[in-house]
Amino acid sequence: MNCPACEQPMPDPAAFCPHCGEAIYAPFTGVTRRLTALSSLRRGTCPHCGSAEVFTDRELDADSASLIVVTRGLLPNTATLSHYVCRGCGYTESYVLSARERDEIARRWAQVPRRG
Repeated sequence: MNCPACEQPMPDPAAFCPHCGEAIYAPFTGVTRRLTALSSLRRGTCPHCGSAEVFTDRELDADSASLIVVTRGLLPNTATLSHYVCRGCGYTESYVLSARERDEIARRWAQVPRRG
């Protein structure tokens, strides 16, 4: 395994890089779960590891935005995804924050039936 910061080889497992001191966190690979209306990640705290090092792409310009295609029929539309990523464990959440874009998705996409 190499350090994500300095890319030097590291012993496995390691909590810190012996070369540059970067803290090493294991990625979260657990089950996806339903979150509350405003998750703690969007409030700046990771719900999995408790880190306050949460980053978002919301402030980036429109040219670098992540888009999903919202199509059903001939005219394609897009919706902008906003991402939140925990630096500590890598936990990530993505949202379509625009109510207008969510309404468009509801009009064009098939609803997932509730089960169980």
